[in-house]
Amino acid sequence: MEDNLDQFVRESLLKSVELSENLFDKNLNIISTGALILSVTFLNKVIPVYSSLFKWILVTGWGALVCSLIINLWAHWLASRNAMKTLHDHDMQDPNLFAKTQRRNRKMNNITTAAGFSMVAGLLSLVIYCSINIYNTPDPTRLPNPEPERKGMPSYVPSTEPSPSPQVQPSQTPSPAP
Repeated sequence: MEDNLDQFVRESLLKSVELSENLFDKNLNIISTGALILSVTFLNKVIPVYSSLFKWILVTGWGALVCSLIINLWAHWLASRNAMKTLHDHDMQDPNLFAKTQRRNRKMNNITTAAGFSMVAGLLSLVIYCSINIYNTPDPTRLPNPEPERKGMPSYVPSTEPSPSPQVQPSQTPSPAP
């Protein structure tokens, strides 16, 4: 009875760890991708790139988010490969199975941690970039309105000043010749 309970607890804990890792990977991908999309939209709508300051912070943030996605994809590939190696070692009854599995798991934890740090660095870079540029971008409602560019045919605008009344000159008709 004690062995069944111990086995049940062990399996429950393993399922919990697996679920937690899957949720972490999923959330890391969603947050990194969402931040990239939102930052591009933000640039197009709020801060014009040509007038923004510290563009290198933006590029650094984008690079860190892309790295986070790439590292996470690599971690998924490596996890699949490690599972196959562990299965092979188990089937071959390798006496070093436990040590090999621990080494592989440590490597996976390091890779996943790097992906998480890369995501956090990217998000912080984007927040810093946006904060600097929102603070330093002039308020468009306080800028003087330039004269709008006119296109097409010029339109007639009547003068507001009274025009002088036309003077009628007596017509000069040629006198008849004698």
